[in-house]
Amino acid sequence: MKRITIIWAIFTLMFFCFGIIHIFAAYQGIPPFKIKSEGSVGKINGTPVHTGFKNFVKDFNSYLDDQNRSVRFQNWLAAIGYFLAALTALFSMFLTIDRYSNLIK
Repeated sequence: MKRITIIWAIFTLMFFCFGIIHIFAAYQGIPPFKIKSEGSVGKINGTPVHTGFKNFVKDFNSYLDDQNRSVRFQNWLAAIGYFLAALTALFSMFLTIDRYSNLIK
C-alpha cells in the first residue's frame, strides 16, 4: 500500500471522527436557569424584588434558548462539512490505490 493511501485513510478517519464529535456537541445545551427558592421578598420603591427577578429569568432563558438553537445549527453544519470532507478523502484514497488508479488513466 502506498504512503499516500495511508495518509488519505488517516484523513478519512479523522474527518469522520470530527463529524461524530460535532453531532454529539449539537445535543449539548445550556440548561434553563431556575430559581431555587423564593426566600424572603424585599421591596424597592414599593415593587417586590422577586417580580423583577422573575422577568429577568424569563428573558435570560429566552436568550439561552436562542444561543442553544444557534450552537446546535452551527454544530450540525460543521458535522455535515466534516462528513463531506471524509467522503472526499475516502474518494481520494481509492484514487491512490493502484488497481483503481488505472481506471482514471
